[in-house]
Amino acid sequence: MNILIVTESFWPTPGGSKTVIREISKRLIGRGHKVSILAGRESEEWPEEETLEGMRIRRYSVNRATGINYYLSSIKNARKTFLGIVEGGEKVDIVHFHTPLPAPGIMMVAKNLGIPMVHTFHGPWCEEFKIEAKGRAERFQFRFIYKLYAASLYHLMKWIQQLILQNSECIIVLSRYSRQSILNVYGSSFDAKVRSEERRVGKECRSRWSPYH
Repeated sequence: MNILIVTESFWPTPGGSKTVIREISKRLIGRGHKVSILAGRESEEWPEEETLEGMRIRRYSVNRATGINYYLSSIKNARKTFLGIVEGGEKVDIVHFHTPLPAPGIMMVAKNLGIPMVHTFHGPWCEEFKIEAKGRAERFQFRFIYKLYAASLYHLMKWIQQLILQNSECIIVLSRYSRQSILNVYGSSFDAKVRSEERRVGKECRSRWSPYH
């Protein structure tokens, strides 16, 4: 199977979700699948394309001038790169979203082409932003204006992730907390799609890190 994993950020940027993606990809390759990664190019020094441990990594460009520029360029350029992949004749059997931001443009193309989509839910994007925005508001002179801006972004983020949940054939969670987060933020209508990897992840962590298992 040809699997395209889509994420806002990937290696060499450190982080929990990046580690999850890398480990999942290595195991999928070990089972005979072909895995490609589509991620944001966070530094001009990083190549647009490279191979890591059998994974073909492609990076779309982003504009970091402002937050809005970053969001819009991520959506636009992720879609453009994805179109280049499928129009270039490369087969994509499934698109696996790990982060919401690059998803909207890709999702529309994949849906039109009949490519199935899945989503690993690492957390409620809008709620994580809400916590960050609360701390940032204290640094602004005109807090009311920033709060209006943050509220608009919150609803946009919630809408984007809800679209991904609606269009994904399967929603993967790594813990009961993540599953409950979906129910709390987006309602119970997605619960039938949710598949938990909690036991598998927990077992693997114990076998790798604990001397007692």
